[in-house]
Amino acid sequence: MLDLRRRRFITLLAGGAAAAWPFAGLAQQTGRMRRIALLVGATENDPEAPLSSEAFRQTLNQLGWKEG
Repeated sequence: MLDLRRRRFITLLAGGAAAAWPFAGLAQQTGRMRRIALLVGATENDPEAPLSSEAFRQTLNQLGWKEG
């Protein structure tokens, strides 16, 4: 009798896990913080370097990326 109850318990446990498996993918995902690095091959006195990095920031902002 004990063996039958144990088998029933294991069957219910395995069945419950199998039934819950599809819903695990529907859980709210935590937001990942993504990082972007910008490497510019310019000299320190190059007047165009700040302009290109600012254009890069503006484009990312238009695409919905936030700086922070």
